[in-house]
Amino acid sequence: MFDVDNPKNQRWYPAEARKIYTSTCDLVARSIRPDKPPHLEPRFRLVLGTKKNEFIRNGRGNELRLKSWDPEWFAQGVALGAIHDMLANDELARIAHQSVVLADSTVDVRELRGH
Repeated sequence: MFDVDNPKNQRWYPAEARKIYTSTCDLVARSIRPDKPPHLEPRFRLVLGTKKNEFIRNGRGNELRLKSWDPEWFAQGVALGAIHDMLANDELARIAHQSVVLADSTVDVRELRGH
């Protein structure tokens, strides 16, 4: 689940956040593996009152930073956390490497024609 850091006592809605968290995790799981969706429960800290909206992944853990409570941004952060949990760091690095190799191995037809 997620912890909350709200030093400026901004208004937010815990019940709404829990419902969004659950539905986002379910949707991500069914989108990636419709036949056998995994149980996803990404852990992160929700920080309210930051300068910008962003999802931070670092050695101390994941943080979803929001300027103010925003259900859409919150759902995006939960989805990012769930996807990161599904892909271990080495899998993510492997996919990134394969993407670069694949991109380098393709040639635009115009390049072959000398244009």
